[in-house]
Amino acid sequence: MFKEVIQKAKQSNIIYQLSSPWFLEMIFKMKHLGYAFLSETEYLESIDRMINDPSVHIRGVMLRLIAQYPDSSKSGQIKAYLKKINSTEPNMTKALLTQSETWLTSAGDPVQLAKTRIELARFALNAGNRQEAVNLAGEARKGLSGLWDEYFPDGIRALLETSPSPEKTSTTPSTLDSRQLLLATADLVPSLEMKDFFHRMVATMNRLFCAEKGGLFWAEDRKAKSLSLASGRNLTQTEAGSTFFSNNMNAVRRCFKAEKPILIRSTKPNKKLTAYNAYSLLCIPLKLRGKTTGVLYYDNSYLNDSFGSLDESILDRLADHLSLYIDRIEKIETLISNARTSPLEAISSGTSSPVQDLLAESREMTNVLKKADQVAGSDSTVLVHGETGVGKELMARRLHQLSPRRNKAFIIIDATTIPENLVESELFGHEKGSFTGADRQKQGRIELAHQGTLFIDEIGEMPKTLQAKLLRVLQEKTFIRIGGSRPIHSDFRLVAATNRDLAAEVAKGDFREDLFYRISIVPIHVPPLRERNKDILILARHFLDRYKKKYQFSGLNLSPEDEARLLDYHWPGNVRELNNVIERGVILSSGDQLELVLKSRAASDMTHPFADTPTMATLQRRYIEHILKETNGKISGPKGAAELLNMKRSTLYSRMEKLGISSKGK
Repeated sequence: MFKEVIQKAKQSNIIYQLSSPWFLEMIFKMKHLGYAFLSETEYLESIDRMINDPSVHIRGVMLRLIAQYPDSSKSGQIKAYLKKINSTEPNMTKALLTQSETWLTSAGDPVQLAKTRIELARFALNAGNRQEAVNLAGEARKGLSGLWDEYFPDGIRALLETSPSPEKTSTTPSTLDSRQLLLATADLVPSLEMKDFFHRMVATMNRLFCAEKGGLFWAEDRKAKSLSLASGRNLTQTEAGSTFFSNNMNAVRRCFKAEKPILIRSTKPNKKLTAYNAYSLLCIPLKLRGKTTGVLYYDNSYLNDSFGSLDESILDRLADHLSLYIDRIEKIETLISNARTSPLEAISSGTSSPVQDLLAESREMTNVLKKADQVAGSDSTVLVHGETGVGKELMARRLHQLSPRRNKAFIIIDATTIPENLVESELFGHEKGSFTGADRQKQGRIELAHQGTLFIDEIGEMPKTLQAKLLRVLQEKTFIRIGGSRPIHSDFRLVAATNRDLAAEVAKGDFREDLFYRISIVPIHVPPLRERNKDILILARHFLDRYKKKYQFSGLNLSPEDEARLLDYHWPGNVRELNNVIERGVILSSGDQLELVLKSRAASDMTHPFADTPTMATLQRRYIEHILKETNGKISGPKGAAELLNMKRSTLYSRMEKLGISSKGK
């Protein structure tokens, strides 16, 4: 794409300007990896133009990149430039980084300045100036603020332990216990396939150990000579197979054969292990079904006190812990593969979760269920409302299952998961050729729900132009496909759901009043879990039984301590969160002990946005969730989240999906 744009720019006599640090970083990295899209002449011309750019911001970033990738340009060009800026520093790399720091300080970009200081810290370490490296690391950490966990390199994180920065957070404890290991490996739990688990494990352990690079070497036939790199962190297949890495690879094979962890560290200050080109290296054997099948490898060539918090007992425990995970993931992967069904079948067959999935002992919830069961047999339109995660879809399924339409289709449409320009097509269908991309006739969800139930989730998100059309369909039970001319009849029952106050939306003019009264003939409010405390334990036991069977862990039970913790928790995510906590607890369990990981109330009630030094992704997620709360979940239209965030609706949905913000969790 870059190549094409540059060629078009040349043809139009346009001088392209790469004004974003992100573009510059990508271009240098691509050239370093052999994906150059500029000729050498063009590349040098670009460097000349960038380092003479009027913006000190761009110049500062450019100088750091030249220092990081000295193979990216000819040294004569750089020396000439250093002479131009009157550098008195004899070392070219140090001179480039020092000038980069000066300009980025002037530019006021804390992230880019921190990246330069990280490179200066590396340079100081290689020059034997540890205290200078510690000071620079502390400044970089402070400059990155909530982004530090995203950008600060694993290999020099140990410097932060002795950094004078008041905001420092120790990333490597002096000793590791089982609880810390559990928390450190919590990111591994969502993995449901081995490949994803391997990548998560390598990255998580790399960060835990503050290693420079790491990898998992795996042998399916369980023979040492077959070990190959299955996942790497700053370690490639090419490097792992090179003569440069041969001694390190021998250590991996020794660990594999001995079935015991190997920790090799330099005993002399500032003296690398020449054979391994590192100050320290670590190998941990991993087993699958009781037999050694792989080895985790980590090293550090920056710091001579790496892995200082580790001893033989903790490494043995960690090897057992990770091997247990591997066995569980393989079992889960097999179960999922065997039980996989067609999603289309699940949508249109009319089959659904059993009625008894909505369990309740509390007076609040039993009254709601009694009301739902009373109206289920009618054809009245029902509006189910309540917080995210309370079970609105399950309530809709219950209404369908107890109705005379139970043997017909239960069709779902969620307005938040479909791009705005496609919602109408999904609802009403379209004829072949009615718009670009309509290469065949398509039945809409309303048509598919004939004689069954149509469930519209988050109906408050439906564009106002479609609200009028939906109202007409509800009144007349007929509609016309996009591009069609023939009216189509559909006898469906509508159940809608929302987590917003639609009456307030009507008052603000964001939802049609006539549609609101039409869909809320029978309103059903599902209370949050914190208001139905008596239901917590019966739901927890129900989910525990479900996941014990699913993952084949028969011996697990809730202890009195577990029950007390579940009852004391505030459940902001309601029943969905309880379900996820129990599933995670089963996967993490060891023996008969269920491992419950609950967020602390203090963490959820925290008001300072940077108090826990969140990552960039976490910061983005919190801000989007804040905006969604401010707009009562409204995405599009005037004063919607997309408008406040200055984003396209489709872009916001894409970002929410990437950050794990459920469209049902607004």
